[in-house]
Amino acid sequence: MNHDEHADPQERRHYLRIPFEVAVQCHLIREGKPEDVFDSRSLNFSAGGLSLRGPQALQAGETLVVSFSLPEKPSTGGTKDPMFLFLQHKPRLLAMRARVVWCARQGSDDYDLGLQFITANDYAHRPLIYFLQDYQL
Repeated sequence: MNHDEHADPQERRHYLRIPFEVAVQCHLIREGKPEDVFDSRSLNFSAGGLSLRGPQALQAGETLVVSFSLPEKPSTGGTKDPMFLFLQHKPRLLAMRARVVWCARQGSDDYDLGLQFITANDYAHRPLIYFLQDYQL
């Protein structure tokens, strides 16, 4: 048994978590094919993952594609980076692969899930990084 499997999820975090709630659509991937789709709500985000509340219990190690829109938040920074400015003024619908790290039952019909992003594409991840940096300002 791996000690990390039962450690407090907060002890394993490497990134600052930002609490905000958005609708998240989850596509469960099994045997390389989409198997199930369900809706959930985010609880918090970080550069490395997110936690969400939804109607489905999942096992650690299962893979999902999560899609969500980042909420609009005006920039308070004075950056002139063209990519940052472009992303600030466009709708940011993201779809990223994630792995289930933990699952905990919340009440009779809901489950909290801790997900770690496994998207290899930096381009897909960049809007979330910029949003989180801007959100902290």
